Amino acid sequence: MYVVRGAFGNPALLPHGFRETLDHYTVTLSIRSVRARGSKLHYRTLQMTDDLCTCTYVYEGNVKNPLTKMSACSAVSDFTQSFYRMVDAAPEHHFHQIVGNCYDNALSQAIPWHSDQSDLLSHTTDVVSVSLGCGGVFCYMPNERQAKSDFHMSLSLRKTWSARRQVATERRLRGCVPLFAGDVLLMCGTFQNCMQHITLPFRPKMGARAPKLYACKI
Repeated sequence: MYVVRGAFGNPALLPHGFRETLDHYTVTLSIRSVRARGSKLHYRTLQMTDDLCTCTYVYEGNVKNPLTKMSACSAVSDFTQSFYRMVDAAPEHHFHQIVGNCYDNALSQAIPWHSDQSDLLSHTTDVVSVSLGCGGVFCYMPNERQAKSDFHMSLSLRKTWSARRQVATERRLRGCVPLFAGDVLLMCGTFQNCMQHITLPFRPKMGARAPKLYACKI
């Protein structure tokens, strides 16, 4: 896991354009079509693909939402092109899909502990997360849903939650890192298969919304 601080000097323009696209789909498809379903409405979300990919990216923190093209959201399309130029990415390394999530801080919206692993992705797929808007705290620990995996068994994390948490912390497998607007987080290797993560929910006093973009190459 790597964090690049302040990778984007002016990240404020992207959330505005992304929210405009969310509002557009809210009108045309209804608000439920761009919200994660469940016991409560955790956040607003869009799944965007390039012109070739038609896959739906379903993972623990998301649901089956309508697909749109990156080109339909000019703010996201402009962002990806600037990102490619910044890292000098060859065409074969461009993203096939981007998931954009927008959390309302006033409602303390967040995704519970989860992994971004999907049947579409290999166990070593790199996932890039770009933080926008307000800051947050990204927390990680061994994946509780992979308790019978070779990795999890080798840790001998014990049976109770408190004991597992303590051992994971002592072995530096549980921790947290602050993320601010413009920061880029790279989760690589077997992170999605072996670990789970959460971004701590915001309290109402902390502000408005915190959009995030998750990009992957399938």
